[in-house]
Amino acid sequence: MNLTIEMEREKDYKEVENLIKNAYAEIYEEHTIEHIIAKNFRKGKDFVRDLDLIAKTEDNKIVASVMFARGYVKNFEGKKFEVLFLGTVCVDPDYQNKGIGKLLVEYAIEKAKTMGFSGILTFAEEEYSRKFNFKNADCYQIMLSDGGSLENFMALELYDGSFEKIYGNFSLDKAYKTNKRPLNIYNAKLC
Repeated sequence: MNLTIEMEREKDYKEVENLIKNAYAEIYEEHTIEHIIAKNFRKGKDFVRDLDLIAKTEDNKIVASVMFARGYVKNFEGKKFEVLFLGTVCVDPDYQNKGIGKLLVEYAIEKAKTMGFSGILTFAEEEYSRKFNFKNADCYQIMLSDGGSLENFMALELYDGSFEKIYGNFSLDKAYKTNKRPLNIYNAKLC
Protein backbone atom coordinates (compact mmCIF):
# COMPACT_ATOMS: atom_id res chain seq x y z
CA MET A 1 0.00 0.00 0.00
CA ASN A 2 1.39 3.37 -1.01
CA LEU A 3 0.84 6.13 1.53
CA THR A 4 1.58 9.81 1.52
CA ILE A 5 2.39 11.60 4.78
CA GLU A 6 1.63 15.31 4.77
CA MET A 7 0.61 18.14 7.03
CA GLU A 8 -3.08 18.35 7.79
CA ARG A 9 -4.82 21.29 6.11
CA GLU A 10 -7.94 23.13 7.18
CA LYS A 11 -9.95 21.36 4.47
CA ASP A 12 -9.02 18.04 6.16
CA TYR A 13 -10.28 18.97 9.64
CA LYS A 14 -13.76 17.50 9.43
CA GLU A 15 -12.55 14.26 7.85
CA VAL A 16 -9.81 13.90 10.47
CA GLU A 17 -12.22 14.61 13.34
CA ASN A 18 -14.57 11.91 12.01
CA LEU A 19 -11.63 9.54 11.62
CA ILE A 20 -10.59 10.18 15.24
CA LYS A 21 -14.15 9.74 16.49
CA ASN A 22 -14.59 6.44 14.65
CA ALA A 23 -11.18 5.06 15.59
CA TYR A 24 -11.61 5.78 19.29
CA ALA A 25 -15.22 4.57 19.31
CA GLU A 26 -13.82 1.18 18.25
CA ILE A 27 -11.62 1.23 21.35
CA TYR A 28 -14.02 2.59 23.94
CA GLU A 29 -17.30 1.26 22.45
CA GLU A 30 -19.05 4.43 23.59
CA HIS A 31 -18.97 8.18 23.10
CA THR A 32 -15.45 9.44 22.94
CA ILE A 33 -14.02 12.93 23.36
CA GLU A 34 -10.76 12.55 21.43
CA HIS A 35 -12.21 14.29 18.35
CA ILE A 36 -13.19 17.26 20.55
CA ILE A 37 -9.71 17.31 22.04
CA ALA A 38 -8.25 17.35 18.51
CA LYS A 39 -10.47 20.27 17.57
CA ASN A 40 -9.43 22.13 20.73
CA PHE A 41 -5.79 21.17 20.20
CA ARG A 42 -5.70 23.08 16.91
CA LYS A 43 -7.00 26.21 18.65
CA GLY A 44 -4.36 26.13 21.38
CA LYS A 45 -1.46 28.56 21.42
CA ASP A 46 0.96 25.65 21.79
CA PHE A 47 -0.30 23.60 18.84
CA VAL A 48 2.59 22.52 16.58
CA ARG A 49 1.17 22.82 13.08
CA ASP A 50 4.29 21.31 11.47
CA LEU A 51 3.66 18.10 13.42
CA ASP A 52 -0.06 17.90 12.64
CA LEU A 53 0.29 15.01 10.20
CA ILE A 54 -1.97 12.73 8.21
CA ALA A 55 -1.43 9.60 6.13
CA LYS A 56 -3.37 9.31 2.86
CA THR A 57 -3.92 6.40 0.50
CA GLU A 58 -3.40 6.67 -3.27
CA ASP A 59 -7.05 7.70 -3.65
CA ASN A 60 -6.55 10.53 -1.08
CA LYS A 61 -8.44 8.87 1.74
CA ILE A 62 -7.12 9.99 5.13
CA VAL A 63 -6.41 6.81 7.09
CA ALA A 64 -4.27 8.06 9.99
CA SER A 65 -3.58 11.18 11.99
CA VAL A 66 -1.15 12.39 14.65
CA MET A 67 -1.04 15.74 16.50
CA PHE A 68 1.45 17.43 18.80
CA ALA A 69 1.49 20.47 21.07
CA ARG A 70 4.16 22.13 23.10
CA GLY A 71 4.09 21.22 26.76
CA TYR A 72 6.21 22.41 29.63
CA VAL A 73 8.07 20.86 32.52
CA LYS A 74 8.69 23.22 35.41
CA ASN A 75 11.34 22.16 37.90
CA PHE A 76 11.40 22.86 41.61
CA GLU A 77 13.60 25.91 41.12
CA GLY A 78 10.96 27.46 38.84
CA LYS A 79 12.81 26.89 35.56
CA LYS A 80 10.52 25.96 32.65
CA PHE A 81 11.53 23.55 29.87
CA GLU A 82 9.69 23.13 26.57
CA VAL A 83 8.84 19.58 25.47
CA LEU A 84 6.50 18.09 22.92
CA PHE A 85 3.24 16.46 23.87
CA LEU A 86 2.01 13.69 21.59
CA GLY A 87 -1.75 14.05 21.57
CA THR A 88 -4.12 12.11 19.40
CA VAL A 89 -2.83 9.23 17.29
CA CYS A 90 -5.35 7.23 15.33
CA VAL A 91 -5.74 4.91 12.38
CA ASP A 92 -8.95 4.15 10.51
CA PRO A 93 -10.29 0.84 11.91
CA ASP A 94 -10.24 -0.68 8.39
CA TYR A 95 -6.50 0.08 8.11
CA GLN A 96 -5.31 -0.90 11.59
CA ASN A 97 -2.61 -3.52 12.23
CA LYS A 98 -0.84 -2.69 8.97
CA GLY A 99 1.94 -0.56 10.46
CA ILE A 100 0.43 2.76 9.37
CA GLY A 101 0.26 4.25 12.87
CA LYS A 102 3.82 3.15 13.57
CA LEU A 103 5.02 4.65 10.29
CA LEU A 104 3.29 7.97 11.03
CA VAL A 105 4.59 8.22 14.61
CA GLU A 106 8.15 7.33 13.53
CA TYR A 107 7.98 9.98 10.80
CA ALA A 108 6.75 12.55 13.34
CA ILE A 109 9.50 11.65 15.83
CA GLU A 110 12.18 12.13 13.19
CA LYS A 111 10.65 15.43 12.12
CA ALA A 112 10.51 16.58 15.78
CA LYS A 113 14.25 15.87 16.06
CA THR A 114 15.00 18.05 13.04
CA MET A 115 12.90 20.83 14.60
CA GLY A 116 15.17 20.82 17.66
CA PHE A 117 12.82 19.42 20.30
CA SER A 118 14.47 17.55 23.16
CA GLY A 119 11.76 15.08 24.07
CA ILE A 120 8.16 13.96 23.89
CA LEU A 121 5.63 13.24 26.63
CA THR A 122 2.33 11.45 26.14
CA PHE A 123 -0.42 9.47 27.76
CA ALA A 124 -0.47 6.15 25.93
CA GLU A 125 -0.73 2.44 26.33
CA GLU A 126 2.59 1.35 27.77
CA GLU A 127 3.01 -1.60 25.40
CA TYR A 128 2.38 0.54 22.30
CA SER A 129 4.58 3.45 23.35
CA ARG A 130 7.50 1.15 24.20
CA LYS A 131 7.68 0.27 20.47
CA PHE A 132 9.06 3.79 20.03
CA ASN A 133 11.36 3.55 23.08
CA PHE A 134 9.14 5.60 25.39
CA LYS A 135 9.70 4.99 29.11
CA ASN A 136 7.57 5.86 32.09
CA ALA A 137 7.99 9.60 32.66
CA ASP A 138 8.81 9.08 36.32
CA CYS A 139 12.05 7.38 35.17
CA TYR A 140 13.13 10.93 34.25
CA GLN A 141 11.60 12.52 37.36
CA ILE A 142 8.86 14.11 35.26
CA MET A 143 5.55 14.17 37.08
CA LEU A 144 2.04 15.37 36.40
CA SER A 145 1.11 18.95 37.25
CA ASP A 146 -0.16 17.79 40.67
CA GLY A 147 3.12 15.99 41.39
CA GLY A 148 1.64 12.53 40.80
CA SER A 149 2.36 9.92 38.19
CA LEU A 150 0.43 7.44 36.05
CA GLU A 151 1.54 4.18 34.47
CA ASN A 152 0.60 5.46 31.02
CA PHE A 153 2.40 8.82 31.36
CA MET A 154 5.31 8.16 29.02
CA ALA A 155 8.44 10.05 27.91
CA LEU A 156 10.85 9.78 25.00
CA GLU A 157 14.26 11.44 24.83
CA LEU A 158 14.87 12.58 21.26
CA TYR A 159 18.62 12.64 21.97
CA ASP A 160 20.62 10.64 24.48
CA GLY A 161 20.53 12.47 27.78
CA SER A 162 18.11 15.16 26.62
CA PHE A 163 16.00 14.75 29.78
CA GLU A 164 18.97 14.83 32.17
CA LYS A 165 18.31 18.47 33.08
CA ILE A 166 14.55 18.37 32.46
CA TYR A 167 12.66 17.25 35.54
CA GLY A 168 9.69 18.49 37.50
CA ASN A 169 5.97 18.89 36.85
CA PHE A 170 4.41 18.73 33.40
CA SER A 171 1.76 21.18 32.21
CA LEU A 172 -0.16 21.57 28.99
CA ASP A 173 -2.26 24.35 27.50
CA LYS A 174 -5.89 24.35 28.61
CA ALA A 175 -6.94 23.66 25.00
CA TYR A 176 -6.37 19.98 25.74
CA LYS A 177 -9.18 20.00 28.27
CA THR A 178 -12.86 19.61 27.44
CA ASN A 179 -16.20 19.15 29.17
CA LYS A 180 -19.42 17.30 28.37
CA ARG A 181 -21.37 20.27 26.98
CA PRO A 182 -19.17 20.76 23.87
CA LEU A 183 -19.10 16.99 23.39
CA ASN A 184 -22.90 16.80 23.21
CA ILE A 185 -23.13 19.78 20.85
CA TYR A 186 -20.41 18.42 18.57
CA ASN A 187 -21.82 14.88 18.46
CA ALA A 188 -25.21 16.28 17.47
CA LYS A 189 -23.59 18.06 14.51
CA LEU A 190 -21.93 14.83 13.31
CA CYS A 191 -25.15 12.80 13.32
